Amino acid sequence: MSMQHTLLQELRNRTARVSYPLALENKFDKKAFSELTEFLKTMTAAMKYESFIEKGILVELITLMNRLKNHQCQLNDNDFQTMALQLEKFFYLLISSETIDDRQSGTPRII
Repeated sequence: MSMQHTLLQELRNRTARVSYPLALENKFDKKAFSELTEFLKTMTAAMKYESFIEKGILVELITLMNRLKNHQCQLNDNDFQTMALQLEKFFYLLISSETIDDRQSGTPRII
């Protein structure tokens, strides 16, 4: 089993812990979201030098981003928009082969 396939399975488990309670019970688990973002930090570091990304990984992130955005519209709660933007940041870090530590706030990027 490839590293990406293993990461995808773990990502699916972690996104399910966030999205299922939200969709089925209208409850948001902040701890599960925090664990997801910590996992995504680790995942971006593990995949930094990968040339290709499994489509399933990107689909998981986009699906959860959209669920959070839709929930924000239903409840008019901007916290969901902020969380969706956090996931979007990880999405772009993955496709640009960067990690959260590669970008320093207030300093120019050297390419």
